[in-house]
Amino acid sequence: MSRLQTGLRALMYGYVIRVFPIVSLAGFVVSAYGWFRLYQWSKNRALILALVGVLAIIGLNVTLVLTPPQQVTGLSENMTSSEMANALVALENQLESPLTVVTLVVPSIGLLFESTGLILLRKLYNGRPPLVAPALLIAYGLLLLAPLVYLPWIEAGIKSVRESLVNGSLNTTTALSSLGQLYLPFNIVEFVVMFTSLLAYIVLAFFFYNMSRSAEE
Repeated sequence: MSRLQTGLRALMYGYVIRVFPIVSLAGFVVSAYGWFRLYQWSKNRALILALVGVLAIIGLNVTLVLTPPQQVTGLSENMTSSEMANALVALENQLESPLTVVTLVVPSIGLLFESTGLILLRKLYNGRPPLVAPALLIAYGLLLLAPLVYLPWIEAGIKSVRESLVNGSLNTTTALSSLGQLYLPFNIVEFVVMFTSLLAYIVLAFFFYNMSRSAEE
């Protein structure tokens, strides 16, 4: 099997595996191998950008696996006001951690780098995959940055709820309701991000399947 065929097939499998969050790291590893094989095939250094982007995401995921997670107590109505206030302090610290920003920025940049590889591949491989493929990956990468826009607003809202719990102007039930409203935009964006990622990976897997088949003919 040629380097081109191996690279295209590896990317096809990589995108299929990346559809499933629980094994997405393995999908990125397979994708990295695919981009490396395509680089060997084309000798075009611009394809290294795609490889670097995927490797950056792999590095972040490995780091997160090896880093002990911050313990944040789950919130419930059964908590006392002081217990919930303490849990919100831990949540504030987690949101203010540089790691929170890194976990949003690195995957976004990695996907944007990978999309440049797709755009270049169109020039090297007869206009395939179609422009919709890199466009979806770019959209996914940019959507990952969306939480950065309202992260300060969420932090301020959590602080306000915590202070209200401490001074007694809110009970735990009302506090949970306020937090639910506060996180509603975040949950909506999370749904859009999940849908976009699934669509992007399924479309990419389909196109690379067709490309690998044509490369074998």
